[in-house]
Amino acid sequence: MGCTASSEGRSRRVASLAVVVAVFAYLAFYLYESRGLTRTTGWDVFAYVGAVVSLEDEAADAERIHAAAYEAVRAQASDELFARLTADGGGDAQGAIDYRARMATDAEAFVMQLPFYRVRPLYIAALRGLTKLGVNPVQAIVIVGVCAMALIVLLLFVCLQQLFGAVVAALLTLLASSAFGILPVARAATPDALNALLLFAGVVLLAARSALVVRAGVVVLLASIFVRSNNAAVVICAFLAVAVSWPGAGRSRVRLALAVAYSVLAVGAFVFVHTQAAHVGWWTSFRHTFVAWNPRPLVDVPSFSASEYLAVLAHRLPRVLAWERGFAFFALLVVLVLGLRRGARHHDREVALLLALLVAALLQLLLFPIGQDRIYAGYAAAAVVLAARALRTRTSTSCP
Repeated sequence: MGCTASSEGRSRRVASLAVVVAVFAYLAFYLYESRGLTRTTGWDVFAYVGAVVSLEDEAADAERIHAAAYEAVRAQASDELFARLTADGGGDAQGAIDYRARMATDAEAFVMQLPFYRVRPLYIAALRGLTKLGVNPVQAIVIVGVCAMALIVLLLFVCLQQLFGAVVAALLTLLASSAFGILPVARAATPDALNALLLFAGVVLLAARSALVVRAGVVVLLASIFVRSNNAAVVICAFLAVAVSWPGAGRSRVRLALAVAYSVLAVGAFVFVHTQAAHVGWWTSFRHTFVAWNPRPLVDVPSFSASEYLAVLAHRLPRVLAWERGFAFFALLVVLVLGLRRGARHHDREVALLLALLVAALLQLLLFPIGQDRIYAGYAAAAVVLAARALRTRTSTSCP
């Protein structure tokens, strides 16, 4: 009988190992297939290469920066992709086609776009670090995206494995990565995978019970502002959530003061990044994205128009909420927050952070109404872990 039990135990362990290996083999294959530029790659790849080139050779004029950026992408892209990114719209709107065609031929206009991309200095620094090792700047973009996504998947598995065991954690990791569109972010050729990693890791660290680990989360989240400056909103919301949910009533004012101080640092980081990059401001970027492409944003600076802003929201929000996958994230997050909040203790850190993510995500949607997966991948990964922890804690405490 003992031999039978031992044999059954070994069989379960082998089966569990097989499931975990199969899941990670699929994830590894997906990331391997993401190692180059794909048909989903956008025009931004030119601008990020241009930002790297302009910082590596500060004496370079617009013509040299433009030529270097387009030659680097041309060497890595297929003929079909390069044509789509430079002239042939492939079914895109005429405005986007005209814009890409203008950028392909007008070096001065191309260089004027770079402040939109230099506003992510930590990402640009990572790319420059790889290019100094001899890596093609386009391949550097791919490497950063794939490596960041691999770390997200690993961290997601580790967090869930602590709650549910290896097999369930592997299956949940695969389900969450696919359902929330987290995996495809590796193929975006943008800073969004690195941004998602920092947001995810920072929020998970803030949920820890150790003050030292929470401080590490503060540092990671502040660093995320140097990858995407609009993270300032979620960073501030997360800091305040931790302050109000920390156990113990004796030092509540001190904790709130610390949260305010960290929030001031977040605002300072935002201002510093935008100033250093000579960024043209939110409204110029908003209008450039949603109203009309602006090939000369440093010269043609539009005045704010409330009617244009409201018209964009009226047009974009139904599209975001109706069919972009970002809506699935918002809907699930709202359900989780409302459900978990019911009967929650005042110091339920996971629920407080989920509420912070919800508020920040809605602010993000109002300021820049895009519901693409790449924008909210970090929010989604963090929400999965926080919700799993909260549910696990609530289930274990409710059992006799």
